[in-house]
Amino acid sequence: MQNTQALIGRRRVQLNRLY
Repeated sequence: MQNTQALIGRRRVQLNRLY
């Protein structure tokens, strides 16, 4: 589960940069 959280956190940052 820790790995998933890390992936989501990085993806959220990329999404924020896109917006």
